[in-house]
Amino acid sequence: MPLLSLKESLLEVLLLAVLLSLGVTQASADTITVFDASGTFADGSTLSGTIDIDVTTGVATGVDLTVSAPDSVTFTVIPSQHPIGGASFIEAGSLASHDVITLGVTGSLVGYDGGALGSSSDPGLLESSLDEPSITAFLDIGQLTPEVPSVPEPSPAVLLGSGLLLMMSVVVSARRRGLLGV
Repeated sequence: MPLLSLKESLLEVLLLAVLLSLGVTQASADTITVFDASGTFADGSTLSGTIDIDVTTGVATGVDLTVSAPDSVTFTVIPSQHPIGGASFIEAGSLASHDVITLGVTGSLVGYDGGALGSSSDPGLLESSLDEPSITAFLDIGQLTPEVPSVPEPSPAVLLGSGLLLMMSVVVSARRRGLLGV
């Protein structure tokens, strides 16, 4: 095979790769981080479970929290969330008991990477809903910790480019060995 036609073939493949990569846009996905929640209340009960937070948009998307005895309540819905001042508050509700837990974190949930939950001298309160005002306990100490560090997905353009480079190297190797019969 003449060297000129090999160069032309490689140039065509390279040009095709560039044109394809220009047509591929970066995938933009929200980053959902699952945080382990833990804490202790003034009445001796403990907080455990998880909170899912979209750290791209700063929105809590899921909750599965449990407060142990003496209250023993499971929270599985998010009726509301809102920033107040320099803190962000997430309310988690219990469909069974109608209790609500309000957890406060310092700062925004956009880019949030974990930290302390509010304490009795800070935001963070376990309270019942207006229907059942019998339980009120302040969180003495609490923490949100990411379950697994976020690993960004590779860009589609990088995947396409590396695949095309691999294909080019296989074609060149096969031509050198005379396996393509060209």
